Amino acid sequence: VQRFAFNFLINKVKQLRIDTVGIIEKLNLQQTFIDMNNSLPSRWQRSTVVKLCDEIMYVIGFAGIGGTSAAVESVASFLQVKIPAEAPKNPSTLVSTRRPTR
Repeated sequence: VQRFAFNFLINKVKQLRIDTVGIIEKLNLQQTFIDMNNSLPSRWQRSTVVKLCDEIMYVIGFAGIGGTSAAVESVASFLQVKIPAEAPKNPSTLVSTRRPTR
């Protein structure tokens, strides 16, 4: 059962990555990635341009979309004066009440 569930999730991620690269094809941006790969020093060039495209799109999806979503959620909570569930229950424990010794 665990293997089936894990494989199911892996296949969904694989399909998402295929679909993401498909966006580049749909928008006819392949030459951009070809130029990027060719402009890299030889030791950093990818064996296929698709590999470079996949890596870049993964980073954009992970950091760009995920990071932006997290930032929007944090700012919205701040503006609504909501304390996140992961915040410490007693904020005074974060501040030391002891004075430094001289």
